[in-house]
Amino acid sequence: MSTMPTSVSLGGRVVVAGDLHGNLGWATELVDRAAFHGLNLILQLGDFGALWPGDGGHFERKLDRRLAARGVHLVFIGGNHDVWPALKKLPRLRSGFGALTDRIWWAPNGHRFPAGNCTFGVLGGAYSIDQDARELRLDWWPDEEPTQDEVDLLGEEPLDVLLTHEAPLGVPLLSGFGLPAGHRADRTRELVTQAVNRTTPSLLMHGHWHQRRTHQFERGDGGTTRVESLGMDGDKTGDAVILDLATLEVVPLPRRKQD
Repeated sequence: MSTMPTSVSLGGRVVVAGDLHGNLGWATELVDRAAFHGLNLILQLGDFGALWPGDGGHFERKLDRRLAARGVHLVFIGGNHDVWPALKKLPRLRSGFGALTDRIWWAPNGHRFPAGNCTFGVLGGAYSIDQDARELRLDWWPDEEPTQDEVDLLGEEPLDVLLTHEAPLGVPLLSGFGLPAGHRADRTRELVTQAVNRTTPSLLMHGHWHQRRTHQFERGDGGTTRVESLGMDGDKTGDAVILDLATLEVVPLPRRKQD
């Protein structure tokens, strides 16, 4: 299991954020909010938006500068709208993270890392139900979903927190697409469910669905995993939370001091 880079001192709390979709204004404000409240690590749950074709690295360069100015680091997992071939080519730190910039790291699928006294695991990716409207290798990549091998790599040792992009099967979420049960998109949800049953985390946090919800998920062993679904950029009430590493409780990340 890897360690967090030694430049990060957590102080017992971290920010966890939902999808950013390459929204630089929202991402830099997120960094400002974290720093204002004395938090120096952001964990981001996929659809981050880096390395996007045609952007020339603008998003990650600008965001890295804001992170450096505020003394914050950011770790992101992959979403279905991330450039997986480019992520997989990132140079790996000794900690196992992929180094996008000095202060932005990618956590690959199957990765485990400690933060505080917690053990985190990662299983990013999902199925794009709008892929027919997208262009191959321009805004859609066929390796967007996690694999069985990556679930196996995650292993069966218990986790405290599992970070995913997709939700497990059975978590009640609102969809505007009217997907029937057994839709192709459920394949990733089945893999996430398998990972939950294997690693029995106390907490799972995911993005992708662009809505803020809390659900008690009943595992196959009879235990429960609390599922925290997060919103996205532009969501003024559910885009990010503060996670207490001692209790695993979450509270909203305020937007301003008076919130």
